[in-house]
Amino acid sequence: MTKPKILFIGTTPPPYHGVSIANKILLDSKLKNRFEIRLFDITDRRENISNWGKLDFFNVWLALKQILKLIECLIFTRFEIIYLNFSQNKLAFFRDGLFILIASIFSRGKIIGHLNGSDFKDFYERSNFLYRSFINICLKNIFTFIVVGDCLKYIFEKWSNRIEVVPNGIDFLLNINGYAQYKNKSNIRIAYLGNLFRTKGILPFIHVAQKLIQRFDNVFIDIAGGRDQSDKELNAELDAIIQVYPDRICYLGVVSGKTKEEFLKKADIFAFPPIAPEGMPFVILEAMAAQNPIVTTDQGAIKEVVIENENGFVLTPGDEKALYERLEFLILNDQERLKMGRASRRRYLSKYKGSDFVEKMIQIFEKVLSNS
Repeated sequence: MTKPKILFIGTTPPPYHGVSIANKILLDSKLKNRFEIRLFDITDRRENISNWGKLDFFNVWLALKQILKLIECLIFTRFEIIYLNFSQNKLAFFRDGLFILIASIFSRGKIIGHLNGSDFKDFYERSNFLYRSFINICLKNIFTFIVVGDCLKYIFEKWSNRIEVVPNGIDFLLNINGYAQYKNKSNIRIAYLGNLFRTKGILPFIHVAQKLIQRFDNVFIDIAGGRDQSDKELNAELDAIIQVYPDRICYLGVVSGKTKEEFLKKADIFAFPPIAPEGMPFVILEAMAAQNPIVTTDQGAIKEVVIENENGFVLTPGDEKALYERLEFLILNDQERLKMGRASRRRYLSKYKGSDFVEKMIQIFEKVLSNS
């Protein structure tokens, strides 16, 4: 029996970010046993992540090259489904929109659009009339929309009633036991994992971390993630604070694999307080898998993952006072900290494994095929 063909238009790691991680999970999964998958890779492999979504010669050249290759691909291969992730800025979505229009012209396959973030509606409303018209034309060609949380379905209700919800999921520390040796100790390690961007809340976090270090002798801060080399002011402030406390603040740069596993296993508390829209960050799911209580902010579908007072705290973005108070509470209350960590692990295992994510995506692909 011939397998249905799916064209994946998207990015893969490196660099590591939500969309590329999600695509890698799908491409490496049992999905390929049910479908014939073709990857149309649009990854920008440059190390400087500050170039993403910006107008420069390389990005324009790359987009034109990708458009021509996509036309060739669609002409010579018949796909039942074209699957792509939406970008949420003008230049990147202009490319995505052209992909959608090209797919609608050169293929009879159903187009599935997947949003891993939560800012698309605001992005649409911020755009001028002409650009909104372009978005409207593009999205009329989408057969099914996917969002990462129930609270985000409203984003695409203007364009369709075929909106599916698929929470992110990742296989991380599935079979690791013996957390007590990491979590029951006198020193408290607070971890931050994510790109060191202003939008990710690294400044509120480092300010609060500095205050906690000054108050508690047993608190240590571990930070991991890539930097925006173009934001020299931010990097200078981070470096200045880290250099004052070389024995208490550890910056590891980008971590992956076993290094990331150990980084999160050794943590007692995980803090990720973004101040800009997010979807369902994989770093939170990984920290939950490592049995950490989560202190985060109300962005995107995070509040569907982190339940207030159960496995962590969900704060107002940018509220440094609340961030300090919740971290202080977890430092001072060992039993609550351990209980919330165990709750994180249970929620992860019950809802957010990679197999859960893949199974839901297979169901959606089969549902779309049944409507063909």
